[in-house]
Amino acid sequence: MRSACGLFASTSANPVLSFVAICFSAIGFKAASSLFWPIPQGYLDARVAAAVIALINSIGNLGGFFAPATFGYLQQHTGSITGGLYGLGVASLIAAAAAAAFLARNRRGDGNVLRDPLQGSAH
Repeated sequence: MRSACGLFASTSANPVLSFVAICFSAIGFKAASSLFWPIPQGYLDARVAAAVIALINSIGNLGGFFAPATFGYLQQHTGSITGGLYGLGVASLIAAAAAAAFLARNRRGDGNVLRDPLQGSAH
């Protein structure tokens, strides 16, 4: 969420504010990464977790291609980099909402969770 706010704020006309906003956005991305990776390990059985983590990593690596390509596409079609920054900000908001929905669903017990990380019991 902070990274999306930083990306949106970086579209300002003030270059110093834009630079500071990009720095906060990068901090948000790095902080979210360290909070994200324990989620599959905490909710999945050890036999399944390795394969799921590999799948998540493989799909995430596709972002290394699609994010710059999409940024360039949006930059070309809007005529400035603000279109690309807005696109990355919206993608960040979607990712944050998906993670929050997943965690809320599993806290309520609606999810198909193999084991509870807090209790250690199988469902």
